[in-house]
Amino acid sequence: MTNPNFTTIEEYRDVESLNAYGELKEKGMNDDLIMKILSQKSRDNSRTPVQWNATENAGFSTTQPWIDVARNYTEINVEKALADKNSVFYTYQTLIKLRKKLPILTEGNYTDLCPNHTSVWAYQRQTNGQTLTVLANLSAQPQRVELNVKGEVLMNNYDELVLAENEVTLMPYQGVYLLA
Repeated sequence: MTNPNFTTIEEYRDVESLNAYGELKEKGMNDDLIMKILSQKSRDNSRTPVQWNATENAGFSTTQPWIDVARNYTEINVEKALADKNSVFYTYQTLIKLRKKLPILTEGNYTDLCPNHTSVWAYQRQTNGQTLTVLANLSAQPQRVELNVKGEVLMNNYDELVLAENEVTLMPYQGVYLLA
């Protein structure tokens, strides 16, 4: 699920959000900026009904919920996630299984491979003769980084990984775990 991205203050129920709106309005801030702040910070972001499916009220209730459902419920919902083997749901399942199975995910020496890169988080963990490499593109654009990595792909949220000699290309929001 995503934040609901409400467009009017009337859609919010969180008292802190309503109070913040009033205070910021009194200070002269415009509505667009206030709504942008609330869309990122409001507690209502975690209070909207679960988006079960694409039916009315996202399948949450046959009556009007106390707070509006996020507008994207027809595209982002549990039913669609369960039908898509590449969904965030199945990615989390894979990561949880790996964490339970492989101590290297939480133990060992940590080395940041791209400490100054603003869009790629890449690191290695080493313990007991094993090396785990984790690569994550945190942006909507492909990212190319100079790294020499190898190993068995344990998890990849894309169908392929583009590895060249001393270079990795990560697709938008691609995450990869390699074990050597």
